Amino acid sequence: MIIYKSFYNIDIRNSSIKGIAIPEDFVFFDEYIDFAVQNENIKQYAIRNDNTTVVHCISCIVSLLSQGENISSNCDEQIKQYARGIADKLLAEEQNVQQDIEHLRSQIKKGNLLMVVDKNEDDEYLFLIAKVDNSIWYDSDSLTKNYGFSGEKKNIWKSAAFSLIVNHGEVSFDAVKVYVDTDAKYWATRFLELTEQRNDHTNTHAAVNYMDISLKRTVKKISEKDYYLLRNSMIQRFKVPHLVNYAELVSELLDGYVPEEPALNIDKVRNSLLELPEKKKFDTQFYADPTAVSNRSYTKFTVNEGIELRVSDELTNIDQYICSKDDGNGRRFLEIECQDDKTFKFFKERDTATV
Repeated sequence: MIIYKSFYNIDIRNSSIKGIAIPEDFVFFDEYIDFAVQNENIKQYAIRNDNTTVVHCISCIVSLLSQGENISSNCDEQIKQYARGIADKLLAEEQNVQQDIEHLRSQIKKGNLLMVVDKNEDDEYLFLIAKVDNSIWYDSDSLTKNYGFSGEKKNIWKSAAFSLIVNHGEVSFDAVKVYVDTDAKYWATRFLELTEQRNDHTNTHAAVNYMDISLKRTVKKISEKDYYLLRNSMIQRFKVPHLVNYAELVSELLDGYVPEEPALNIDKVRNSLLELPEKKKFDTQFYADPTAVSNRSYTKFTVNEGIELRVSDELTNIDQYICSKDDGNGRRFLEIECQDDKTFKFFKERDTATV
């Protein structure tokens, strides 16, 4: 049950904050709670200090709201002041970030700050705070330009979900889950002033390691080639610094993939990978850290006694360069495209007709 909600316009260019009255029939907050609770692309954070601005204001707001029907009009005014304190903090931090990126000719978008408190039947509280970036849209009747946000694309925002418990008037924080849509670390570290439970290096190392183990278990036993192709494709995705949304990464890896071995069950592979963050305790959203990826750079294949073939793990289209053939008489061969002139000449057959 929603027991509190507020909405502010944050305009860093004009250094202004404006509270917006929320209509009774505005169901957007209910929809956002559903999205935030079900969102799989989150990162776990911990409270750095109970006295930091946002954490302190959230604690005070929930403490006052926990009074229920006994809440006074004076308390209502205090809640407004604490909520405004959170909005002031966001404006100040975004102005600081804007100064830092000014030389890049980048702009932090004008947007809205929404806050909503939900209370369940067990008297547990969920405080949601989100920044909704505005974009330009045109009125289809007047063709006038306006600014606003989409009620559907909730995954393009920044948000944080604080789980709290109130016991005899004392507020305790439980889990803190943060979602960001871009490389905007200021949201968690400077505005919310939180500490990440697992850093990007730890998350990257865990994801690569446990995904590899999962692929060995669900793929390699059935098809070594599919394991090789999927593993290399997965590794390459972590060798480039970018924001990882784990469920989306798994989809990118498997959607449209046609197994070399028809018996390979892609749904089983997918389910095994998607279970990893919860089972192995790594975040579902983090920044890929290439330094956490193993230095192993090739896969070794035995060809004959005394002959080994080493293939770079960066090669994801191996079929374009290497294929196997047999001559119908029991002899089997590897045919390899050779672009290196020195190697080609070394293995070139001698022309016996000229001898």
